[in-house]
Formats: sequence, structure tokens, C-alpha cells
Amino acid sequence: MIKISQKFIKSSRIQRAEDFRKTFQQGEKQKRGGLVVYVKPNDLGFARVGLVISKKIVPNAINRNRLKRLIRESFRLNQQRLPDVDIIVVVTRRSLYNNQVFLCDLDKQWSSLAISYNRA
Repeated sequence: MIKISQKFIKSSRIQRAEDFRKTFQQGEKQKRGGLVVYVKPNDLGFARVGLVISKKIVPNAINRNRLKRLIRESFRLNQQRLPDVDIIVVVTRRSLYNNQVFLCDLDKQWSSLAISYNRA
């Protein structure tokens, strides 16, 4: 049985261009593997995630969608331990390696965020 808090709901997404812009400009930048993550505290009481995966970096739509699914699923599973922040995940190079390595990088990123915001 899935708890309601474990679902990836629409309000967990960053959708407005203004929110993306503010997070890019004011957020803290962290790099890990083929990812750059921008993090900015919010006052919403929960974490939100936005994804940036360009066609230039990942030209194949199947692979872009696979990466999006992996990021959303990893976020969904870890959102309870994340602080109240807006997170933008940017794929910066061809992250077409296997799913396990990519998920491992994401898990390390979520752990790093939880620790740096004192919510391990």
C-alpha cells in the first residue's frame, strides 16, 4: 500500500518559469557526476523538483524520458527526508550509463542535500 505522502503529485513539481529562474539565479549549485543540481529553500513545507534535460545533451527522446522517469522516481522515494527546498536537476553530459549508476548518483545527491540542510 502506498502512503499519500509517497506519491509524486503535481505540487511536487516546479512548473512556472519564474520559479525555475529564481532557483537558477539564487540557488546553491552542486555538481555530481553528469548532474548539476540547483537548490533554493522554499516556504511551502515540502520539497519540489524541476528537470532540465536538453535535446543537445541527450538527443534520443527515449533516453531523455528514461532519465526523467528515473529522476522523478528517485525523488519520490526520497522526498520525505529532503528539506523544504526547490531542486532543479540538470543533466550536463550524456548520462546514458546504466540505470543503477545513475540512481546511485541521485541517491548520493539526495543524501548530501539532507545532510547539508541538517535533516538526515
